[in-house]
Amino acid sequence: MSMLDRVAPARPAPAEGGPVRPASTRNGPTPPAPVQGEPGRGARMTGRQKLVLTLLLGAQFMIAVDFSILNVALPAVGAGLGFSLADLQWVATAFALSAAGFTLLFGRIADLVGRKRLFLVGRSDDERVPGNLTSVGRYGR
Repeated sequence: MSMLDRVAPARPAPAEGGPVRPASTRNGPTPPAPVQGEPGRGARMTGRQKLVLTLLLGAQFMIAVDFSILNVALPAVGAGLGFSLADLQWVATAFALSAAGFTLLFGRIADLVGRKRLFLVGRSDDERVPGNLTSVGRYGR
């Protein structure tokens, strides 16, 4: 037995009409060919994908801002509710759990009724809620 046989044993040739395996390259097996519709090298985003990405990034930014506002307001919240400094973690935890729960709930509702429809309903609610920050100039509050 030669040294080469111990390192890389020979493979039997495929039977007539059997599956043909791709040839190996120096760095390993040949990667599979890209599936149609799968983004490959140099693939560009469509306008719709850019819009969806922008909306998702905006939503994530708003969640981060909400948590920052909560952390700034925690001392005032604790004083108003009579919580000790050690108990303020429960306020942040309740906020995070309710945000996550509503995200899951409305994600499921969006699956059932449609993402676009739910998004438009959410945007229309912004216009009708008088206490909303966007309505300060409109209603004089």
